Amino acid sequence: MTHEYVTEKRLIGRYVVELGFHPDGGVLIRTPEIYPPAARRWRGPYESVEAAVVEFSAFTAVPRITSDELARLRERGSVTEICGKDVMVWHCPWREAKTLSEFVLAREDGNA
Repeated sequence: MTHEYVTEKRLIGRYVVELGFHPDGGVLIRTPEIYPPAARRWRGPYESVEAAVVEFSAFTAVPRITSDELARLRERGSVTEICGKDVMVWHCPWREAKTLSEFVLAREDGNA
């Protein structure tokens, strides 16, 4: 990023993000503390902070799976218990890498 940008750090969900504001109005976003380090690159430009935050939030949301999906993941060995909490192997679209993630069990009717 060049000197033309002003930056600001924020906490969004469970992540520290850095927003870069260009004088022409473009917004960039990155996660300076995330792993792997390759996932720390700047993304954008977005039209607004809201657009950047919406995409970031969607990409980093806790995965929602059904009980059928959970059973299949357990059979494949993709779900395990760590410190008393179930976690799954998941391809995070923001990190562009596989990671361990908590998950939310969705109701079969698709509601929360």
